[in-house]
Amino acid sequence: MGSDQGQATPLPSVFGRYLAVGLLGTAIHFLSTIFLVESLGLAPVPSSAIGFVLTVIVSFALNSAWTFRRSDRMGSRFLKYSVVSVSGLLLNTLIMWVAVQWLAWHYLAGLCLVVLVIPPYNFILNLLWSFRGADEL
Repeated sequence: MGSDQGQATPLPSVFGRYLAVGLLGTAIHFLSTIFLVESLGLAPVPSSAIGFVLTVIVSFALNSAWTFRRSDRMGSRFLKYSVVSVSGLLLNTLIMWVAVQWLAWHYLAGLCLVVLVIPPYNFILNLLWSFRGADEL
């Protein structure tokens, strides 16, 4: 995670890069889903699933190379990253269900809660598990 000179990268900088990759991933997910539905005529659910998988692959590559700067054990890191991504998706779904169905909140309030919870959750799990071994932090 440090620069090429071996200097430690501050944690806020790592988190900022993680958020930038997350924003790009969100754009990739939305745009690929829209493209698959509108241009290729695929159904929305499989289109979104394809977009999610594409996003996981691109986000993993960027987080490996840029955010956490880890290139070792790519196979096991990708598996862990995928588990974190899917667990984040499940937590996202649970939060939205509780907010909208159980608490009867407007869906945008639930979405705001998701945005506050999921990025830090995924970041911490990826930092401590998926990309562990970066002794600069």
